[in-house]
Amino acid sequence: MSANDKMRNAMVLFVITLLIAIGMRVELQNFADDFIFSHALDHTSLHDYMIKRYQGWSGRFTLDALMVSTINYHIVWKIGIPASLLILCASVSKIISGKVNLALTTAFLCLFMLIPFSINENAAWWVTGFYNYLLPVSMLSYSMSVFLKTGKVNFSEGFAAVISLSISCFNEQTAFFTLAVTIIAIAINKLYRRKFSYIYLLFSLINSALLFLSPGNFIRAEKESWRWLPGFKEMPLLNKLTFGFDRIHQTVVMHDGVIFGIICVLSLIIIRKFSQKSKISLFFSSVLVIHLILMLIKHFHLADLGVAFYNEEYLNAQRWISYSRYLSYLFSLLVIFSVFYAMAIATVQRNTIAKPMIALLIGYATIAMLSFSPTVFASWMRVLFFWEVIAATACLWIYYEFLRDDESRNTWILAGLMLAAAMSF
Repeated sequence: MSANDKMRNAMVLFVITLLIAIGMRVELQNFADDFIFSHALDHTSLHDYMIKRYQGWSGRFTLDALMVSTINYHIVWKIGIPASLLILCASVSKIISGKVNLALTTAFLCLFMLIPFSINENAAWWVTGFYNYLLPVSMLSYSMSVFLKTGKVNFSEGFAAVISLSISCFNEQTAFFTLAVTIIAIAINKLYRRKFSYIYLLFSLINSALLFLSPGNFIRAEKESWRWLPGFKEMPLLNKLTFGFDRIHQTVVMHDGVIFGIICVLSLIIIRKFSQKSKISLFFSSVLVIHLILMLIKHFHLADLGVAFYNEEYLNAQRWISYSRYLSYLFSLLVIFSVFYAMAIATVQRNTIAKPMIALLIGYATIAMLSFSPTVFASWMRVLFFWEVIAATACLWIYYEFLRDDESRNTWILAGLMLAAAMSF
């Protein structure tokens, strides 16, 4: 058996073992939302429950219907969670390389496991979180893997992609992302101006309209405002935008933000490899280096950076009036600009990098959307889940385009990722 065959077998065994372990480990909680939704139909029919919920609380019609009708059948989500994760990983590999690739699928699974536990715990391993986050994100990834094909889309995969929208477009972040990517792709690339693309866009618009225009959304916003942020409706726009940016700031400064750290390292490599020596390149490189040093200090508790600067905890009264918090905002913004500067350089070398760059930008926009929600902080860490998936995709895409030529390095990095993923489980 050749070394390649051994590695291939190891990857298959790793993926199967990890997915089975995930399915066996997840459990339904007997409190909070899991408990509430598992008893949602105790005294009513699915039809009556969904009409009442859509009119009085949430536009996530298909997600809510799936959740309350299947949550008590444990086999559904015990299989559904690992199956959704496999679909997500395989779809990302297809988006990047044009086909389902075992190495890319395995690598993305590893990166997924390196997403901060506080995020995955809320959005993937929590049963209610699975229905509302992992499931629509996995369906989005599949439908995008079909939509982004530049070749002909056959009927079966096109039909499956459009049907997937009935799941993916009933989460606010994935619906916004779907519409933005579809419109941008059709507008700037004539290869996407085809019959399937317009059908895809039409169904995206219809499903998203059903989500965003639900009467329940407006009633819920009013009630949640009094519960979480009294006076939210009367707050100045700048205050609301500050709330949203605080969550963006969080993506940069999380002490266990491994994915963003990898992006920063890859950005440094790109700047060094392709950028001409200039003051602007030196500036952005220095910003990234300082950021990585600060994150190492945080991760290993080498120094106390204070309660505001590079602190990932939510904005509160103490941090609101702290100058160091706004200095932290400014520097985190420079770090983000540095990453996009590197990706812009990469796009000049390989125009395919424009796709993850645009996706990452829209990903940040899906977090900024939270500025206009009174649950900007009440949604905890799960609202960063979709951004982490996009960031992990960008990491893998950059590596695939620029660094995959060395087979020995690929093997060692993949082995290291598998070890790290296993240790994080």
